[in-house]
Amino acid sequence: HDAMRCNDKITKYSKLQLAASAFCNEAQLQLVMRITQVPLALARRACHSALAQVPVTIRARNALIRQPDSQIITLASQPRSGAFRPRARSAHPSRHQPRPSLSRTLATTPTRSSPVPLLSPMMAPDPSSLSNFTEIRVTHSDFELDVNLDKKIIEGYVQIDAVAEVDSPSHLLLDTRDLTIHRVELHSPLQSPQGQGGPIPLKFQVDEPHKVLGSALRLELPADLVGPLTRGSRLSLGVRFTTSPSSSAVQFLDPAQTAGGRQPYLFTQCQAIHARSLVPCQDSPGAKMSYSAVVRVPQPLTALMSAVPDEPADGLPHLADVEPQYPTSLFSFHQKVPIAPYLLALAVGELSSATLGPRTRVWSEPSMVEAGAYEFADTNKFLEAGEAIAGEYVWGRYDLLLLPPSFPYGGMENPCLTFVTPTLLAGDRSLTNVVAHEIAHSWTGNLVTNANWEHFWLNEGFTVFLERKILGHLHGPATFQFHAAQGAAKLALEVERLGADNPYTRLVPDLSGGVDPDDVFSSIP
Repeated sequence: HDAMRCNDKITKYSKLQLAASAFCNEAQLQLVMRITQVPLALARRACHSALAQVPVTIRARNALIRQPDSQIITLASQPRSGAFRPRARSAHPSRHQPRPSLSRTLATTPTRSSPVPLLSPMMAPDPSSLSNFTEIRVTHSDFELDVNLDKKIIEGYVQIDAVAEVDSPSHLLLDTRDLTIHRVELHSPLQSPQGQGGPIPLKFQVDEPHKVLGSALRLELPADLVGPLTRGSRLSLGVRFTTSPSSSAVQFLDPAQTAGGRQPYLFTQCQAIHARSLVPCQDSPGAKMSYSAVVRVPQPLTALMSAVPDEPADGLPHLADVEPQYPTSLFSFHQKVPIAPYLLALAVGELSSATLGPRTRVWSEPSMVEAGAYEFADTNKFLEAGEAIAGEYVWGRYDLLLLPPSFPYGGMENPCLTFVTPTLLAGDRSLTNVVAHEIAHSWTGNLVTNANWEHFWLNEGFTVFLERKILGHLHGPATFQFHAAQGAAKLALEVERLGADNPYTRLVPDLSGGVDPDDVFSSIP
């Protein structure tokens, strides 16, 4: 309403708005607005409007940004000149008119300090990881897993493909926690004649454990075996390991703890830094990898993973020393899209499914399938709305796994297989915005990911925004605004609960020194 009543002021101060827009500084904008007596809310809105309506050349922006603050204010107070007069614009601009790319704009626009590049050639180290992924990075992991529900352990072997990010790395560091490492071996490249018959053993060391971060698994890369590694060199290694019954990533449930009460159950939760207690890995959001897996489970149970099901495998060749004394089944999976290790997920139990759409399915224990199929019937609509807003869904399938009641979260955005709590089964589909949130993670979080857990707000903040856009796309703008208003109220309450001076209210908390990301998480991000 202010904007409509003050339309003449918007026109009068259009040059001021342009200057403020080009300056891109909220504090400076407020100073200019106080001097010129234009309401701040109006000026900010007009500033955004000016950017949308007036094509500003890179040269004009540079000229403005180079001006001292005093000259910016002087320019803003002068009558408009031709240099800043809005130019007429076609109602239907040609698609063939070239526009400066964002990267070119950043490269040619001087600023008062050197900007952080959008794509850095090398990631900064992660304070929550002991791995050296900035020196040598895992690109693919091929898992063989045998699930022993009686002993509450997982026997495993992982073949790791890695690429050197620097010249002459002497070792590879992987994150582990409560894992038993049995052997490490080199698959390729083999520079020594002794390795021509197959993989050869490598020396390894498990460092002293940190109470939060676990232990670094140090794999030596001697030059006489791997040859001179330069940036871009590739190699393949294998690690034989066993998880602990106390693994922080794996929850084993007795039959009495399940909905059906007949079979045991297993599910994993790797966010934030628990993947290292499931498999040896570079457990950082900035260390993405693709993966494949073959999982052996007791019959008649079913295994699911955060990946697309693959053709059945013949066996587990690297786990020949593990011989279950009961009938088993094999399940194969492949995740072609590189993911952060916290998105690794495994579930094993008495599971059935119902189809929700051409790409969607709900899985659960048999007693909950019908209720889940009804509650999540709109999943495909959420998925299509997400694509309409954010672009192609690249993960192939989007399935839901309705977990037993002991699952500690509302939902977990594991790719291809979102984990959800049965407390969403309200019977009236009133809580399915959680599904919209987890679907939104398919783009913001899973596809584009925060570099480390200090920047968790990038994952969750953009996902909440996209979740609300999906709900608004399906139910109208009032729904978007209602959820936004709820979010604003919850943010204020959370700040009040934690205390305004609490460092955990910062968007970017300090996790250096081994702070557990789980201790810092709140609804603020």
